[in-house]
Amino acid sequence: MKVLAIPGSLRATSSNAALLRAAAAVAPPGTELVLYDGLGGLPHFSPDLDVEPIGKPVLLVSASPSGAGHAHAQLLEVLRTMSMQVVDGGGHVFSRARLDASGAITTPALIAALATGFARLAEIVDVGKLANRGA
Repeated sequence: MKVLAIPGSLRATSSNAALLRAAAAVAPPGTELVLYDGLGGLPHFSPDLDVEPIGKPVLLVSASPSGAGHAHAQLLEVLRTMSMQVVDGGGHVFSRARLDASGAITTPALIAALATGFARLAEIVDVGKLANRGA
């Protein structure tokens, strides 16, 4: 499974990017996580260009020192409205102060949440592959 990971922050020291690096470390075997760093250059979203069925599986995990829960809930609603299959990895209160010297996340509860979310995403993708083979 190939996963495109898009950090929601453009900061060079983004806790969101650190969260995605931690997710890559706990992803199931056979999973390739590609960290997208071109968010600042993306054009506006146009529903008129969305001609393929949506329904893609998405693992949503948010991290912020204060507003993760609010932003997470908003994005969760948007993704569901767009007919995405959302695995909710939660909105976590998290700051760069919790990173180790190398910039890695070491919080066991957060790493466990990432591992659980990725496992569920892999299950959904595998079920989709099986369904497509029968079509």
